[in-house]
Amino acid sequence: LHLGILFEKMRREGFEFGISPPQVIFEEGEDGEILEPIEEVFIEVDKKFTSMIAQRFNDVMGIMISCEPADDDREKLVFQCPTRGLVGLRADLIADTKGTAVINTQFLEFQDHKGAIRRSSKGAL
Repeated sequence: LHLGILFEKMRREGFEFGISPPQVIFEEGEDGEILEPIEEVFIEVDKKFTSMIAQRFNDVMGIMISCEPADDDREKLVFQCPTRGLVGLRADLIADTKGTAVINTQFLEFQDHKGAIRRSSKGAL
């Protein structure tokens, strides 16, 4: 919402710019295959939300690497997931866990393209 207000104000002041959905940058391998970026995702969440998060990552071709206890009632989860699967997923996870999830990501490597991923019905920033 705040970005929408900023964009409208700038447009009224005479600025011209284009806004598009986020796009993932793919690379081409040595043999011509398509490579996509893979990220390692670290999540700390209440235990009661662990299965829901695992299901969400399964939907976007994520692979669970580890699941360890963090505290008495929290878990540390580590996933590897294509970057294009993470677009819009962070907001969904925060909403689904009622704001209790702590999510960090880092680029891991480029791997072979994983196939089609179900798109979010909503936009993402």
